[in-house]
Amino acid sequence: MIENTNENTRQHQQNVLLLLEEKLSTCIKRLEKLEAHKAASIQVKKYFDLENLKLVSPRKEDTSLEVSSSLSSEEYLLYKQENENLLEELNNKRDTVLVIVESLHELSEMQNTLCRHIYEQTEQLEHVDQNTVEATESIIEGNKQLAEAVESVFYFWTGMVKNL
Repeated sequence: MIENTNENTRQHQQNVLLLLEEKLSTCIKRLEKLEAHKAASIQVKKYFDLENLKLVSPRKEDTSLEVSSSLSSEEYLLYKQENENLLEELNNKRDTVLVIVESLHELSEMQNTLCRHIYEQTEQLEHVDQNTVEATESIIEGNKQLAEAVESVFYFWTGMVKNL
């Protein structure tokens, strides 16, 4: 029975670890996507002078993004507002991901504590089981000795009664 319990515990631990790995993998992928969006947003901001609301000419190394210099100020404000909204959303999602990662870390620690306690309880149950077996054997031996003693007393008294 204890071997079955240990196998169930191991199976449960493996299932929990697989679930945690899947969740962590999903979180990491989401974080990578968010960081890519944030990097793209930062790349776009390099082309705009946010204080003077002008288009800034790209640096030589920043040729990956083509921006038309014919943007009206309404279009620019629209892009700027959209970028700010995206950046805020990404920061919120990043904060959410960080909270989830921290929660997963706490869950992992709790799982380790739970597994340690289960293992300790398993050892204690094995000890109780062994004590129960030993106590049962002692009771059986004691009952045999008691039966022999009763039988001896019975023969002693029957012998005494015959001699009288």
